[in-house]
Amino acid sequence: MDWCGGLSDLRKGVVRTLHNESFIDDPTRVFRAVRYEQRLGFNIEDRTLDQLKAATGQGMVGGLTPDRLRHEMERILQDELPAATLRRCIELGILGAVHPSLDGLDTGYLDRQNRPLVREHGNDPSQTLGYLALLVSDLSEHQGEALIRRLNMSEVWGNVVRDSIWLQGMTDDLSRKALSPSQLAHILEGCREEAVMALASATDDSLLSQRLHRYLAELRYVEPILNGQDLLDLGVPVGPQVGQILDQLRDDVLDLSLIHI
Repeated sequence: MDWCGGLSDLRKGVVRTLHNESFIDDPTRVFRAVRYEQRLGFNIEDRTLDQLKAATGQGMVGGLTPDRLRHEMERILQDELPAATLRRCIELGILGAVHPSLDGLDTGYLDRQNRPLVREHGNDPSQTLGYLALLVSDLSEHQGEALIRRLNMSEVWGNVVRDSIWLQGMTDDLSRKALSPSQLAHILEGCREEAVMALASATDDSLLSQRLHRYLAELRYVEPILNGQDLLDLGVPVGPQVGQILDQLRDDVLDLSLIHI
């Protein structure tokens, strides 16, 4: 029995609500409708689309709790290629209803990926965090902090947002013609790797992308042969000088044993 005409809608490639109050009863269905539309290549039926726009405009999405909003954002970002869903959510005002800082974002850089964000160095990253980094990179620091609070982000999510925004402001320094490996490493150390990989994937600057990929593949793993105990055995007194010498040794290894970039 198919009381609601589901088979017909499937054949036509249509996403349709079961009743007029569907999005009001559960506003998270707004996100679900767009996810299914984009993932399956369907179209949201006209009446359903009007209901979706009305529910969004009336504040139904904005009224969701931070945790429910974050969960819906996670599900979008976990799709194989979330760019189309993000773009559609922006077009329909859904992301703007999540937080004003996400209204009208340019998602062209996401489309240029045309592939899942997969780290080429070490283990695969969380795609969720990779696309989150891409999504927020053009926000201001103030907007980023407001979004972190609105979605009640975990410490990891929050750090990805902060690092992505910070790195976007560091592109001039990272693109300097004369930048030693040690200088590059000093700028990037402590940044979430998802943020570094996102910038490397999204930038149109081939030199910058090359440098970021090299940091992820090689430079971050460079360490001097000597360790702290070796320095103590050589007569260096216990104290901050040990760390300072190790830092200088690492810089020397980076700059002397690797080709200048």
